[in-house]
Amino acid sequence: MLRVAICDDERNMLNFLCKRVEAEFKKHRQEVRVVPFLSVNAMLSQNMENKFDVIFLDIMMPGTDGLTCCRRI
Repeated sequence: MLRVAICDDERNMLNFLCKRVEAEFKKHRQEVRVVPFLSVNAMLSQNMENKFDVIFLDIMMPGTDGLTCCRRI
């Protein structure tokens, strides 16, 4: 099973993206666990414990943005 993280500071967009990603994986009969995050810091702490296979990041977010997060990973 693939572990996918999606990080976006807008709750509506986050929910939309989670549903779309799950639907695409399901269409290809691939098991996936999508984990939503409203902040980069929350996602990074989870990723330290158990690495995600795929991470989708919003580029413009308050605090730590997606590009800064990429450099940390």
